[in-house]
Amino acid sequence: MNMIPMCNVNNCDETDRAATRLGNGLEGPVSQRDEDIRAIIEAIRKEELDHVTSLLNEHPELVNYMGQDGSSPLHVSCQVHHLEIMKLLLKQGADVELFDSFGNTPLHLAVKECWLDGIKELLEHGSSPNEINIPTSKMEESYRETPLHTAVRLGVLESVSLLLQYNLDLGVKDSNNNSVLHLAVSLHRPDLLELLVKEVDGSFESEAKSSVDHTLFHAALNDCKDVDESKIIKILELIWSINHDINKVNLQGESPLFLACRSGLPNVVSFLLSKGCDPMVITQRGQSSLHSACQAGCSATLKHLLSTGLVNNLVTKTDNDNNSPFYFAAHSSSNECCEILLKNGAHLTDTNEGDQTNCSLILERLPTALQLLRKTFDAQISVCEKSEMDPCFSVSFDYSVLLSSKNENIQSSIISELIGSSAEPLIKHPLLESFLFIKWRHISSFFYFYVTLFLIYVLLHTSFIFLTFGQNAVDWSENTGLLVVYQISHIHVLLITLIPDTIIMFSNYKKYLLQLETYSKLIAHTSSIILVFLPGIKPINVVVSPLNGTFIDTRTDVNITDDEGLSIERQVASISSFLIWVEFMLLLGRFPELGSFILMFTRVAKSIIRFLMAFLSLIIGFSISFYILFHKVPVCASYQLSFVKILMMMTGEIAYSEFVLGQEMSLLHLLFLILLMFMIPVLLANLLIGLAVNDLPSLKRQGKIKRLVKEATYLVGYETFIAYTLNKKFFPRKLHNFLTSKSRIKSQVSIKPNKVNQDPLDKYNVPKETLIEAITLAKSESPLEDFSHHFDDMETIFKTFQAKYNADVMHQKKKIRKIIDVCTLMKAQIDNLQQIVMEQSSQHKNK
Repeated sequence: MNMIPMCNVNNCDETDRAATRLGNGLEGPVSQRDEDIRAIIEAIRKEELDHVTSLLNEHPELVNYMGQDGSSPLHVSCQVHHLEIMKLLLKQGADVELFDSFGNTPLHLAVKECWLDGIKELLEHGSSPNEINIPTSKMEESYRETPLHTAVRLGVLESVSLLLQYNLDLGVKDSNNNSVLHLAVSLHRPDLLELLVKEVDGSFESEAKSSVDHTLFHAALNDCKDVDESKIIKILELIWSINHDINKVNLQGESPLFLACRSGLPNVVSFLLSKGCDPMVITQRGQSSLHSACQAGCSATLKHLLSTGLVNNLVTKTDNDNNSPFYFAAHSSSNECCEILLKNGAHLTDTNEGDQTNCSLILERLPTALQLLRKTFDAQISVCEKSEMDPCFSVSFDYSVLLSSKNENIQSSIISELIGSSAEPLIKHPLLESFLFIKWRHISSFFYFYVTLFLIYVLLHTSFIFLTFGQNAVDWSENTGLLVVYQISHIHVLLITLIPDTIIMFSNYKKYLLQLETYSKLIAHTSSIILVFLPGIKPINVVVSPLNGTFIDTRTDVNITDDEGLSIERQVASISSFLIWVEFMLLLGRFPELGSFILMFTRVAKSIIRFLMAFLSLIIGFSISFYILFHKVPVCASYQLSFVKILMMMTGEIAYSEFVLGQEMSLLHLLFLILLMFMIPVLLANLLIGLAVNDLPSLKRQGKIKRLVKEATYLVGYETFIAYTLNKKFFPRKLHNFLTSKSRIKSQVSIKPNKVNQDPLDKYNVPKETLIEAITLAKSESPLEDFSHHFDDMETIFKTFQAKYNADVMHQKKKIRKIIDVCTLMKAQIDNLQQIVMEQSSQHKNK
């Protein structure tokens, strides 16, 4: 079909065009003309053909005159869908290109009204399907478009087919810079597009490419998340038949492939790739198609892109905001996309905006983070094909997934991310446990040195407290030389012991500040500094008189008051000495032989504290009651003493004689003693014991995890210290290299558990228990989930199994009942049949 050229609407003087089609030199009194045209329009609205005919015969010049509502008679005939009146108007010379007050020609109105007969009649009388309407400036959200645009936008296939029979210019743009092809594609109507494409000849290909903002491919892939993929592919095939420029980008630098990936359309992506779409295109924001696919969280799309083999180098590429595709996969909570990226080059230690690692993104964003990390770690353990009893049998650990891809000085960064998170139990995974064990053996000598140094600090502090507050106290004002020696030794040893804690604190201060041990250390070290460096300490050597219980200064034999005996210095000394020895106990918790038991103790201690908090109201209630009832008894003379006494009774130490001999006993006194004996020593004490020893296997497992956490914390602090001193001039380069070499381990380690004459001190040996778990994990084709991580959920698992079992039993019972009912019915039918046979037999005998 030949296309008539049309001037661009932007180059036409629309006001002049409209003005030439209004009035056409009408003369006469305005009031009379208005009255006549009103009568004509009213007759058309009432569809009175004869009346319209008579009026036009009287006033034929009014056929193109506008009524008060801004519509000509021809426009009104389109509104009422009256074909005979339209023919009459056209016969009287009605102008088919006349604009109404809304800027529409009669053809525009007929198309909007979906009036096919009127459209056909107007086209036959020369109405142009290429004419663009001219909406007034007061009309908001109005379109400047041709009748064909209107028909396509409304999706009326019959109107489009009718308009296409006349000379059309498919390159005309509407007010949104869309051709009718763009509009049909945007509406995702392949039936409309197919009609239009048939009218396109070779000359249109350049016109289809001319859109600076977006091509037909972009229009097809905008806002298409809820559109069926087969429909989109059909549209793309139609576009491909007239335009092969599939890699053109829009103003944002986005290719059609990028848009398809962002909408999560794997089949469409596969189609575009088969047509030569370039997956390497980068947008203005620095994003690739991988970013787009991960943003949609579509693993199938991601697989299609990676299968091309062209985008492997883009897996770790970051956009202008320093975010990699993994960042968007995590934010879309797509476990599959994260797993695919990790298998194709992404690393857990890679950082994004704000220096947030991929590992921390997984832990923060993915509900299934634990399963994904465990699956990732499982894949790094392998065994050779030989028998487990063969001396050459080996187990291989690939630690590359743990080692930083950018910072070679820190190999434990992933483990520091796991500490304190929901995935902390993964530290017991064979891969991580063996890694920590090997790393620990490499730097254990430094730890032993640190423990020895801390022990020296503890002994120094303890000896100073004994010399200051003991029975044979030293007067430091007379022994200033010894005091200076203590102070210098104390401050030097303390500063050296504080170095690891300081480094750990700065490496991850958020987690460090959330630990109770941090504040325990702070109080212990602060109080020790106060004691050693407090000027003019003149301690009072105190003993308690066995006669009257008063405090006596052994140097002067003078009685002193309680306040003098329990001075602030003495109280600080007691707190400091206790906390320092507790810190030393926790430090020993990093030893494999002792750590589990010490950390089990801390876990039980926390449980007991929570237990006491739960029953604190009960204890307070008994304390107040005993303070009121037994106020004459020395152990309950004050509320504080009464509270402590109640706590001591929880151990079973009732001391009945103290209460009976202290004052006269009434029935109420006896009732409270009986009630306390039943509720405190019997109920609470036994409940507390049961709580402490209830789940020893779980406590042991948790103790091992916490020990590994302590080791990991020390390793991270060690490596952070090495990284910090890398470019510091004050730190010797040789010493730095030596410390680095001591902590560095190989990325791949192969261990032969059956090797003869193994060196027990070999740093690459792994505990037998860990090796057995690794072998079991590696040999399982579908590794079962490690139930050691889910002991806490065993009750839930059992209840679920029990519920399922009960449901199955009920179902089987129903089936058995049905079978019994069927059998009963069959028996009744057989009995009935038997009775009938017997009756017939008896009748036969009688005959």
